[in-house]
Amino acid sequence: MSFFAETLISGLFAGVMYALVAIGFVLIYKASGVFNFAQGAMLLFSALCFVTLTEHDVPFVLAFALTALVMIAMAFVIERLVLRPLRNRDALTLFMATLGLSYVIEGLAQLLMGTDVHMLDLGIPDIISVPRIRGGYPAEKPAEIAEVLVRQSSEPGAVVADPFMGSGSVGVAALRLGRRFLGNDLNPEAVRIAAQRLREFGVGRVPPEVAERQPDQPDLLESITTRP
Repeated sequence: MSFFAETLISGLFAGVMYALVAIGFVLIYKASGVFNFAQGAMLLFSALCFVTLTEHDVPFVLAFALTALVMIAMAFVIERLVLRPLRNRDALTLFMATLGLSYVIEGLAQLLMGTDVHMLDLGIPDIISVPRIRGGYPAEKPAEIAEVLVRQSSEPGAVVADPFMGSGSVGVAALRLGRRFLGNDLNPEAVRIAAQRLREFGVGRVPPEVAERQPDQPDLLESITTRP
């Protein structure tokens, strides 16, 4: 029942966001006669502006007000210099102009506020506070995150399959929650690392052709029994 409620609520929120985007496109088109493809870039600029202000210790409410003023000024300039001259033009001209405008806005945002990732502190603690990287494997995700997905989408004793298991985080999460796990990966090193992690639970076997491949490299599965 909890999984149904979570899915229902997340679906409703997603629907609301899509509806707001659609309303924004319609309002701009009705007001200016131009279908503005730069709307998403303007939203990105406002978000970066707000986060940058909060990073410089500007109070939350003041940062929100300043961002609103900046976006009002930007909207006025865009309407006067770009959208108004394009009214009643052909669709291709409008598409190219507003698409180019979106690139200009994105470039301006990166020029003024940098290309680094910005963090916004809303005062809400993270649901999962764990290190992002365990052993340095590329794109490795914490097993605790996989536990949330496994718990919501399967029952104890069920089989969880991951055909691209990487370092085996999904397998670790499945075994912690009492599920069975089947994993595979094209990268032999990924198979070794995953098997080593799964060995903590008394499982983790690697096909002989994988264990014997690349003999010049150090074997990470010396203590793991391979299939005959």
